[in-house]
Amino acid sequence: MTQIVIIAVVVLAIAIGGVAYYSLQPAAPVELNTLIWVYPPMEEYSIIMTELAPDLGYTVVHGLVGGDEFMEKTRIQGAAGSATHDILWSNDNTVPEFADAGWLEPLDEYLEPLWEEYDLDDIPQNLWDAVSYEGKIYGVPNLFGTQTLYYRADVFEENGLDVPTNFDEWLVAAETLTDPDAGQYGWTYGLIDYDMAAATFSYFLWSHGGDYLDASYEPIFNGPEGVEALETFIAMNEFAPPGCLSYSTNELVLDLQQGTAMTGITWSSRFKSMDDPEFSNVVGLMQFALPPGSAASPGRTNSPVDCFAISATSDHKEEAIKLVLETLKAENMIRCVALAMVSRSSIAMDPEVAATYRWYPIALEAAGNGGSYPLIPETPAMFENLREELQNALTGAKTAQEALDDAAEWTHDYLSERGYY
Repeated sequence: MTQIVIIAVVVLAIAIGGVAYYSLQPAAPVELNTLIWVYPPMEEYSIIMTELAPDLGYTVVHGLVGGDEFMEKTRIQGAAGSATHDILWSNDNTVPEFADAGWLEPLDEYLEPLWEEYDLDDIPQNLWDAVSYEGKIYGVPNLFGTQTLYYRADVFEENGLDVPTNFDEWLVAAETLTDPDAGQYGWTYGLIDYDMAAATFSYFLWSHGGDYLDASYEPIFNGPEGVEALETFIAMNEFAPPGCLSYSTNELVLDLQQGTAMTGITWSSRFKSMDDPEFSNVVGLMQFALPPGSAASPGRTNSPVDCFAISATSDHKEEAIKLVLETLKAENMIRCVALAMVSRSSIAMDPEVAATYRWYPIALEAAGNGGSYPLIPETPAMFENLREELQNALTGAKTAQEALDDAAEWTHDYLSERGYY
């Protein structure tokens, strides 16, 4: 009997000890997965997330992908209800589509109790509005962008050319500076995906006084302004490198860095790369100006607002929003200011920032005159179809009028199916 009692006591002690042992083990870190459309400032934000995660008890697995892959993965996983990511890149163009489909988590109830702690009033209301849909916030703004004219100041001076302020002047400069035998072209652009098509054609369209849809959601981009815009685009295409139809922003930027193209319209997030001696042959030679315009309108480019959103299927929504807010604190966001116009006013509007980065004042002015795509869920599909028709026009398969008429007819039919009329 005594032996039985002793054995029982030993077994109980071992059991209690085992419970105590396991209870003292640290909880496994929460794993957060991201899906991010990658470009320079997003790379830096991803690094910041990785650095912050351990102190919060998290690990981060990043999915950093290009534009087409990002859209494909988001749509396939979203439609199947099988999204594996917690934190998702988005912007004012994609939020309506993603939110309308139920793929994003509304963030109001998560942000409200944390608003003062993270000084979210430092992010202007118009940026919050840009990433909201039907009265709900779906993302935390991390930057706003714009496009400006990049031009080789030294080459312009050597050829006695002024910086172009309108399309006529730009066409003259592009023709003057194009020498295919020397591998030199007057300008460069990209049209590989819907986003490139949207950004590129929107600049021509808006800068000729046109727009995409009227107040009744009828397509109007095939009107006189749109046709003139596309005909100008076609004329400029003569002075661009072969292969631009398959260019992304990366190839466009490479043309500028390597001295292949003398001008280009591209994003403010690529300014710094022009002065990076590891990749650029034009350090200190590339300058920046407002985009050329027309008699109908000054140059206008897209001014998107990017954000971090939370997947509606995430099992770790609170942890994900915590990591996003920590990443976008002012002391962390300042690390991205050399790469883009960040969302916090205390940084973006700091006079020292404008004095430090020579491109900043031009970018801010361009952003102030920027435009926005139609903020409806169907916009990405509209641009994907439009890209095909732009390619038809640029390759001579259709006239500008034919291509835009076909795109407008498709858009009308699509929006009609979606219940807009």
